[in-house]
Amino acid sequence: MAAAAMSSPTTPSTARSMGGIATTSATPATTPLPPAAAASSSSNTNPSSSISFSEVQYITEGCASNLRLDGRSCGDYRPYTISNAHHQSTTQNGGAYNGGGGKEGPLVLSNGSSRVLLPGCTTDILCSIRAELVKPAPSSPHHGIVDLSVEYQHSGGSNKRSGRAEELEISSILSKLLLPQLVNRQDLCIMPHKYVWRLFVDVLILSCDGCVLDACAMAIRSAMSCTLLPKVTPVFQGDAAETMTASGGAGGKGGGRRRDNDFLIDGDITHALPPPGVEKHCPVIVTVSVLTQSSVDYEEPSITLQNDEAAAPAARRSRVRRRQILVIDTRSEEEACASSKVTVSVDPQGNVCGVHKHGGKGTLTIGALGEITGIAVSCSKKVLGMMQQESAKAAAVDGEGGNTTVGENMLRGHFELR
Repeated sequence: MAAAAMSSPTTPSTARSMGGIATTSATPATTPLPPAAAASSSSNTNPSSSISFSEVQYITEGCASNLRLDGRSCGDYRPYTISNAHHQSTTQNGGAYNGGGGKEGPLVLSNGSSRVLLPGCTTDILCSIRAELVKPAPSSPHHGIVDLSVEYQHSGGSNKRSGRAEELEISSILSKLLLPQLVNRQDLCIMPHKYVWRLFVDVLILSCDGCVLDACAMAIRSAMSCTLLPKVTPVFQGDAAETMTASGGAGGKGGGRRRDNDFLIDGDITHALPPPGVEKHCPVIVTVSVLTQSSVDYEEPSITLQNDEAAAPAARRSRVRRRQILVIDTRSEEEACASSKVTVSVDPQGNVCGVHKHGGKGTLTIGALGEITGIAVSCSKKVLGMMQQESAKAAAVDGEGGNTTVGENMLRGHFELR
């Protein structure tokens, strides 16, 4: 290879569109770079040692052509199956607290539960929501409490330490992006300074093939949509006949009457109600992975003759072009090829509630970040539509009056000894 030539200034980033998913490309400084150096530069985008450079190149080239390993385009989701204990008992007569019209629900001792599955159980996530009455925190006596716990099941003992770190990371990100908009905590207040609802959101990840945050958010939202809180009636001193009713909370308004430190819980599940505003405010999470495709273009130098003398051989210049490919709902192999990932929380109205960039060697420009959030907003509509379709299927099955419901099948035939 000839000697190095002069470098030219960096050109600004440009935006492209590919198969419905926008991509950004940047042209860095013009420097001579041999193919071996270009290959090593591309291999730096591989944060995992479990995947080879050839696999990285194959997956990246496929995503650049808008054709992924499983035949999807860069903007398609996998066929998730979302099942929960739909609270039909609020509209049907009789039946215990199970949400299946008198049939056994999916998870016992839960006020709401759900399961997110992919074919072959490559992704299998359970979510259980339990509620109990507790005393509020002194700093927020009019607000309920929501706690999140994430557990990742691992088969080997050597992965426990790394698995625990992954659990803490998932729980931390979900607590920042999802919990603040999960439910209005003032609606969880029963008696200010006395009693509020405390919701325990427990997520169990049995297996996951990429996009664990997105799948956990779908499970939590589905479980919250079927959560039922018993009807609670605070008892007023000297006036037991006139009581204030709070189903999931009454906002802390008591009309100036002093309450006793007691309350009545209605055991009839037909009077139970879900926390208000869940379907309207609970966000979904979309993770956008950024894959970088590198290519080298060579430019032949121009030869200029002066005074009829032969010109000295000039160096051939090369230009490295890097193209950023934005992919959603990535599998684990595709995540291993990503230079960076951005997780966006979007509510049903299309408002961005939070953004989190995962650690990595990749960097993003402000323009690319805006493009990623735009893709996340458009893809959140797909997620909500998919969840509504699953709810409609469950309602149709329950409406047929069959012996088997989605709730009964949720835990059947999916466990194995590890």
